[in-house]
Amino acid sequence: MAGSAKSKNSKRRLLRISLVLFTFLLIIASAVLLLWLTARGLFSRNQHFTIKRIVVKSPGWWNGREAEIILALNTREQDWPGKKVGEVLRILRPNYREKEPTANYIKLGKTNLFGIRPKKIREKLEEIPSIDKAEVFRIIPDTLEVRIVERIPRAFLGNRKSRWVVDASGVVMDRNSCIDIDQSLPVIVGYEDEYSGKITAGMELSCLKPALDLIMKVVTEYPKFEIRFVKLGQDLQMNMNYRKINGKHKYYLVIIPRKNIDQKLFELKKTILNAEYRNDPRGVINLRYDNMGVLE
Repeated sequence: MAGSAKSKNSKRRLLRISLVLFTFLLIIASAVLLLWLTARGLFSRNQHFTIKRIVVKSPGWWNGREAEIILALNTREQDWPGKKVGEVLRILRPNYREKEPTANYIKLGKTNLFGIRPKKIREKLEEIPSIDKAEVFRIIPDTLEVRIVERIPRAFLGNRKSRWVVDASGVVMDRNSCIDIDQSLPVIVGYEDEYSGKITAGMELSCLKPALDLIMKVVTEYPKFEIRFVKLGQDLQMNMNYRKINGKHKYYLVIIPRKNIDQKLFELKKTILNAEYRNDPRGVINLRYDNMGVLE
């Protein structure tokens, strides 16, 4: 009998503990639900936080282009009737698909400021070839602010009238949707032998790396050199102007190996200075030789 009584007391104790735990968990769940409903009412379902404007800040092409940002985020072309819309979408987002999910779709005056996901919008914007980095901020009560760092075009592909430009890493951009183009940018040619596929915005052409490394090294360290063309091949061929001490320009065709660019540019500068001192009229410099440039 004593053992039976102890067993019943133990069961009652366990039942009481279980009821207490259940009640505690129920209170926590109710509090979480209440907080969620309150937050939803105060923020994501509150009409006072409806997005009424988008502010776009950028030092380049994207500055103030709120309409283009909406187009870039819009995943349903049918919501924006007109032939040009599809063209704009495909320029801004080369991987555009008509039936994409619409989680990031924004309509001014209808979309709630707290109903959007800034991280997802940032990721979507960074898919645009001309955008390097993007930041998205909620500005209470009704503003979405987008800050953009744009890719900088460093060269034309093929010719100066080409639709395509590339940045320092070889990312292809449509010249119509990127920072203002300097018409004196170098032109890269000869890449067709190394890449025969169709070129589209957003792709990264690794075959351009030797030419772009050369261009960037000149831009950052040799201000008197102005590259006009770089031709890819077993060796690089560079058409350039050199700004002389008297302000005049001297044209050179330079043959430069792909390796040891730093050393070869130093040799090029030394060769040009010697030629200028001797008033040498020759305009071809061969840098294939070790530790020297040869005028031809």
